[in-house]
Amino acid sequence: MAQPPLTILMCTYQGVDHLPAQLRSFLDQSHRNWRLFVSDDGSSDGTREMLATWGARNPDAELRLVDGPGAGQSAANFLSLLARTTPEDGYLAFADQDDVWLPQKLERACAKIAALPDPEAPAVYSSRSLHLLPGRARPVPSRRFGRPPAFGNALVQNILSGHALVMNPAAACILRASVPAALSARVPYHDWWFYQIATGAGMQVVIDDEPMLLYRQHDANELGGNRGFGSGLARIGMLWSERFAGWIDRNLEGLAACDDLLNPEAREMRDAFAAWRRSGRNRLLRGPHALGLYRQSRGAGVALELMGRLGRI
Repeated sequence: MAQPPLTILMCTYQGVDHLPAQLRSFLDQSHRNWRLFVSDDGSSDGTREMLATWGARNPDAELRLVDGPGAGQSAANFLSLLARTTPEDGYLAFADQDDVWLPQKLERACAKIAALPDPEAPAVYSSRSLHLLPGRARPVPSRRFGRPPAFGNALVQNILSGHALVMNPAAACILRASVPAALSARVPYHDWWFYQIATGAGMQVVIDDEPMLLYRQHDANELGGNRGFGSGLARIGMLWSERFAGWIDRNLEGLAACDDLLNPEAREMRDAFAAWRRSGRNRLLRGPHALGLYRQSRGAGVALELMGRLGRI
């Protein structure tokens, strides 16, 4: 079977220490029909020069390098890069600058989408990852999510890891159309936004249980891994913080401008969630669970219910 054309979308910023291994892993992919589109957000450490040299040495990669928005936010960089794509770019695969992809990643993602009941309908794929932790000799698999992907989960949690994300052209068309609303609202994370739009639009969502990349943990990671008791406590603490409520504010602002992309059920849930957040004392009588909202783990679900009733989300 012919391999579908695919474009890797990678955003960079001060990535010279990590890029060589990731670029090597692109070349090692068993899926060969790809090209690379990079948006650099103002690097001054030689990242752009490294990419230009790599592109000259690997002309088959068809490297395109553009300037990012310069907003200092990876979500804005990825969203603006998506907006630059066209249907001719085929499947889209998102990449972080500091990961290492396993050789079967792209081939497996495309095969999983092709095996869906309707592979031409909008579909997004993500996988688990192997976390390389400082001081650990062996990588640790990312957590397994036990509950299905759904809009009620997406409103309060992201499980669609951006560094593992692959989408078919039909999904890319819808997500591309959502970019102006996302940028205007300054949504905090592009992958969380994609999860909300994908589930809200009724797309097919594939979460692969097989890890397909190495996630290198270091001090410059924007958001750390999600394994371990300490990580769980940190994420429950995040629910309590005003920062999490602020993220939801921005997501809901963006979703309010996406009526034409969301199905009726998602629009109803979005509006009910927004109204509930404005309801003041009535929150004590009706928590997030009653709205159909949930997080993946039991502990985080209990915390969500408590924080919701106390007005912290």
